[in-house]
Amino acid sequence: MITNVTIGTVAAFFLVGPLSVIISGLIFGIVLLFFGLLLDLFISLFIGLLAFWLEDISALGWIYFKEKMVFGGYILPVALFSSYLRKVVELLPFRQICYAPSRLMVHFEIDLFWQYLLTQLLWISFFWALACFTFSKGIKNVSINGS
Repeated sequence: MITNVTIGTVAAFFLVGPLSVIISGLIFGIVLLFFGLLLDLFISLFIGLLAFWLEDISALGWIYFKEKMVFGGYILPVALFSSYLRKVVELLPFRQICYAPSRLMVHFEIDLFWQYLLTQLLWISFFWALACFTFSKGIKNVSINGS
């Protein structure tokens, strides 16, 4: 991680120049980062709960990780996608995990904060409900042997 941060910081400095991060953008970005990590947790929880029906969920975890890398802005910023693909990616939950907090920290806009926060809360609610439903249905498949 230290190597990635160092190389990424140097590359960003030479490609973009110095970033002007303001304290309010940093604070609101950390709030979005917390909710983004919570969203990631509930998506991962849902994938893990699918183990009630699937023997091996490692492939689903791998697919989720790759989607998060591509559509979440880890590899390429969402703003650089084509307009059609950007509209599709903006509807998906992946960009809310890392791209939204990063975007807000670099270029703070209060309206954008509320938009990202509302979107995160909607996706968190959806995946929380989906995880609860999956758990309630999956627990019926559990057979415990022993005392």
